[in-house]
Amino acid sequence: MASFRHGEGSDYLADQDAVEIMVRDAPRAIYELEHMGVPFSRTGDGRIAQRNFGGHTRDYGKKPVRRACHAADHTGRVVLDTLYDQCLRHEVRFYSEHYLLSLSLRKEGVPGW
Repeated sequence: MASFRHGEGSDYLADQDAVEIMVRDAPRAIYELEHMGVPFSRTGDGRIAQRNFGGHTRDYGKKPVRRACHAADHTGRVVLDTLYDQCLRHEVRFYSEHYLLSLSLRKEGVPGW
């Protein structure tokens, strides 16, 4: 994974705490999505393919870096489909036209109704 000085890509306009969390947690999130079944594009040696995207550069724009994992040109759609499939597998109930304003959890980490 390429190094990233927090905020550099957004000219420090982003919330620096949020950027820190995103940068730190991104590899774990990709790993989880892969294991849920997201069909990421692959390199010749089988690793998840990455491509240039937006402000992904080093040395203040001098050299582009490949940082965005992708699933051909359908990344958003396959991530949504995979997450929806996981919800169905785990029997998540959906309530259309309802908003969740808070969630209480029992000690075991399951929802407390």
